[in-house]
Amino acid sequence: MEQGTANRTMAATNMNASSSRAHTLVCISFDQLITRDGCTTRLSSNINFVDLAGSERADSTGSTGDRLKEGANINRSLSALGNVISALVENKKVVPYRDSVLTKLLQNALGGNSKTVMIAALSPADINYMETLSTLRYADRVKQIKTKAVVNDRSQDSMIKELLAENARLKQQLLEITNQSGVASAPGLPQEERTKTEEGIRTEIMAQLENNTELLEIQDQKAFLKKLEEARKEASNMKLPSTISRSPKSSPNCPYLSNLNEDPQLSGVIIYSLDADKVCL
Repeated sequence: MEQGTANRTMAATNMNASSSRAHTLVCISFDQLITRDGCTTRLSSNINFVDLAGSERADSTGSTGDRLKEGANINRSLSALGNVISALVENKKVVPYRDSVLTKLLQNALGGNSKTVMIAALSPADINYMETLSTLRYADRVKQIKTKAVVNDRSQDSMIKELLAENARLKQQLLEITNQSGVASAPGLPQEERTKTEEGIRTEIMAQLENNTELLEIQDQKAFLKKLEEARKEASNMKLPSTISRSPKSSPNCPYLSNLNEDPQLSGVIIYSLDADKVCL
């Protein structure tokens, strides 16, 4: 956050001595893995901290040159955010999240499984009456958005079981179509239309089977990586040689063995830390 604040563009205008020239967005992702009775459940959450730059009137701020362009970009993104808020309040089927980078990043926070709080900064000065009124209207629209937050939990084991069960069902359905040749399901259709229907159903089933197989491979890979990480942690606790270290710079006083490869990019990738009195390889 300090690095982002340091990189944030600030400039002086007639209305603010330290005016923000861009929005600031900090995203934090949390993942919690809970293992009970051999079943692993993942709880996931995202937190978005957003500091929106205020809308500007060029005649009030006296902006020119780059400051004027920055103000126009700020107003454009805030307008896109306002359109998204209006669409959500009116329950429109199409919400224009893709109209700006800001709205794309805040899509889950605004209309998804979330809890959202907006704090409006107001000015008590009478010269800022129109800006204050516009901000209050903006906040009032935001209040009308209704979101429903539920816990994002998903059991990897149950997901694998569901995919396997669905694959078995699809294979059985494909077998029935092949054996019956669609006669029982559509006796009144002409042969040509019946063949097209069978091919369409068969293609859909094969595509779904392929998609499920890819998901199963991903889940198996995640399970393997999880077990590998646990083994590395266990090896580290037992002070056995491991390959979890990527660079000897982290422990310059500890001896280590490193790999050599004819490809310079692959040399030094594997590091065996020799942090025990006796090491057997």
